[in-house]
Amino acid sequence: MIISHKYRFIFVKTQKTAGTSIETFLSQYCDDGDILTPFGKPVDTHLPKNYEGYFNPIREIILTRGKGRKKILRQALRREKFHSHIPAWKIRSRIRSKIWKSYFKFCVERNPWDKTLSHYYFVKQKGKYNHISSLDEYLAEGHSCLNYHLYTDYRNSNVVIVDRIVKYENLMQQLGEVFSMLGIPFKNSLNVRAKADYREERRHYKDVLTEAQSKKIEEIYRKELFLHDYEY
Repeated sequence: MIISHKYRFIFVKTQKTAGTSIETFLSQYCDDGDILTPFGKPVDTHLPKNYEGYFNPIREIILTRGKGRKKILRQALRREKFHSHIPAWKIRSRIRSKIWKSYFKFCVERNPWDKTLSHYYFVKQKGKYNHISSLDEYLAEGHSCLNYHLYTDYRNSNVVIVDRIVKYENLMQQLGEVFSMLGIPFKNSLNVRAKADYREERRHYKDVLTEAQSKKIEEIYRKELFLHDYEY
């Protein structure tokens, strides 16, 4: 996640959508007072800063249920004000209302079928689910890479609270439009492809997924399909 006071934008980082590459690119234009959250695996050209601090967790705890409450309280006690995949509604809760309303807020989303393959190979290579030997097992256990909760309202997941959702399928063109509006220099390339080496299968998802797998993904990502009109 990035909050740039210099360019007046908030970048909400979603999963498996080139977020690390985008943050690494944007970090070179950030000032000392901007907020950049750390990566799980550090990148030399990306310097996290200003992401720690106190915040009042009471309102968030009231709005959250189950394990989420303990997580918020733990973050407050550890001064973890901002983190990599923090939802937009929590960012809104932890910054001044004037900043939230006046800064341009954006994120990236991806076709669920393609995103599923990317996430499956990512967790497989990372050894996160060592007991899983196939995509069928991954889907059967209910694993996913849902992003909608990161850019929708906690009270109504049908309400998007960022100003623009860039489509991964047209990433360079749409990022170019956003960066041009913000005044950020961009030459149609991020010049970095972080986490791009995990995917073993490079064929189009239609050539990989079975009919049963594609329908299962459709069920899991029903909300994102509704929000973005993606089709198989």
